[in-house]
Amino acid sequence: MKDMKRPPIKLIYILGLGHSGTTLLDLVLDSHSQIVSAGEVYQFQYFFYPECSPKEIQKKNQLKQRQFVCTCGVNVNECGFWSRVKEELSNNYGIWQVDPRSDKQDKFVSENYVLMEAILKVSGKTFFCDNSKSLERLEKLLKSDWFDISIIHLIRDGRGVAFSHTKKGEKIGFANSQRYNYYQVLKTWNNQNISIRKKYENNDNYILIRYEDFVDNPQACLVQILNKIGLSLDDNQININQFEHHQFAGNRETMSQSRDKKQTISRDLSYVKNLTFKEWWLGTILACPALKTFNYPMTRNHAKLNK
Repeated sequence: MKDMKRPPIKLIYILGLGHSGTTLLDLVLDSHSQIVSAGEVYQFQYFFYPECSPKEIQKKNQLKQRQFVCTCGVNVNECGFWSRVKEELSNNYGIWQVDPRSDKQDKFVSENYVLMEAILKVSGKTFFCDNSKSLERLEKLLKSDWFDISIIHLIRDGRGVAFSHTKKGEKIGFANSQRYNYYQVLKTWNNQNISIRKKYENNDNYILIRYEDFVDNPQACLVQILNKIGLSLDDNQININQFEHHQFAGNRETMSQSRDKKQTISRDLSYVKNLTFKEWWLGTILACPALKTFNYPMTRNHAKLNK
């Protein structure tokens, strides 16, 4: 699909597994004067007109309504930024209800394009960041030349990712669900990240960033990313709490922390301390191929010092 009247959107796509630090990276990129992010774009319909979503989604959203809070701290439907996006969509495109998850490729491309373009116009920025993480979504976007895409593959030690998933499962009452099972998450982490690496490592627009490297030296990782897309590091960009953000979907805890003036970027090592002996070593065996591929240590003591 090509339309010469439509310049391609400069799109930064964050790819990876949930609980890998993607929301934190998204917020730091959004702090740049030329980059705007809306968070997990694929969830747009769920947040702004859930009545159009499947019935099971509607029921889920009724229970989560209190969580429909923009990163700025107010409900997304009361946020001034999103009100201006709605107005932009309505006045200049004649629509408001867009579906970034459409199964039809042409509609998927056009509706993602107008949504991103409207957000860019309201923000006054030139690059759009999508933290949807989904490989399937990325592949659909790559099929169109309406998007000029840079891929950031963010990876975190799989044992930390799996531990965070289990904690979330316990918190929301799904501790016995396979989705939050420590070993199942590790298998998914291993297979998915090796697959992504093999698929895109020879792509000139692919950037691999480890969460551990990012939180230990965010400035160096940002310079690597920004140089790749032709931008320079902004002053104070890593101080995300000095900027106003408007992501509607992402890690709720990280999003709320972005409003804490005392919040600093630091590594989460709770999994190193709290995993049992069995969980550590069985998990290490299950995820050994990817742990080795991405230079993660096998032993618990070395994980604390991993650079």
